[in-house]
Amino acid sequence: MSNATDKAGPTRLAASLPKIFGCEAASLPAPRDGRLSEPALPTSRDGRLGEPSLPTRSRRVELIDADRLWRDSGVPERHKGKAGARHDAAGAWGETYRELRDALPGGPLLVLLGKRGTGKTQLAVDLLADICDGGKAVRYLKTMDLFREIRACFRPDGPDEVRTVDKLCRYAGLVLDEAHERSDSDWENRTLTNIIDRRYDAMRTTILVSNLTKEAFAQAAGASIVSRIHESGQVVVCDWGSFRESQ
Repeated sequence: MSNATDKAGPTRLAASLPKIFGCEAASLPAPRDGRLSEPALPTSRDGRLGEPSLPTRSRRVELIDADRLWRDSGVPERHKGKAGARHDAAGAWGETYRELRDALPGGPLLVLLGKRGTGKTQLAVDLLADICDGGKAVRYLKTMDLFREIRACFRPDGPDEVRTVDKLCRYAGLVLDEAHERSDSDWENRTLTNIIDRRYDAMRTTILVSNLTKEAFAQAAGASIVSRIHESGQVVVCDWGSFRESQ
């Protein structure tokens, strides 16, 4: 058989497939360098991360990694699903979010204080999502759960304490919610101070969330943490109206 016939063979076969299987020919994407064009991936994580089409492999890998990191972040589903929904919102919450977002590259120590219902936790979660979007690992924990995680290392079959604490110090972003819900023991105070201090030295963002007043928080946190806040941090008193009622 001639070369011309060989080249025409696939074309005739493709044309005959609809007749063989009794169906109409499907419309295929236009070829690119002899290959079928890749389908556009869906936008990821509630439309926050992705783009309608992803032109490069590196971009696809970046989005997949960010999605995996977000799933492993420990952020409660209630808040995870709302992340990014109010980034352009007017009012005090939106303005505060945008101001704190711009400070993230410096690895600040942020403290969000105020009564319940003002959106403190959602504000912290949205800031975590911004860090995660850059392909960096983040973690959300209730402060009491932080200490439970470390205490689990004291069991004979428990994980290694040094590795557990080191991992907490390596997250690019760490939220410790309900920072007031803990005992005032020397061990907890020293452990929390050590984690915050190491993260401060490494310029990694730490966000503490509490219902305490500014004065009560300063007393509970201790002089070392307060000193770090003064050096490279910020205390935000969330005294605006109810965040939940405005949604």
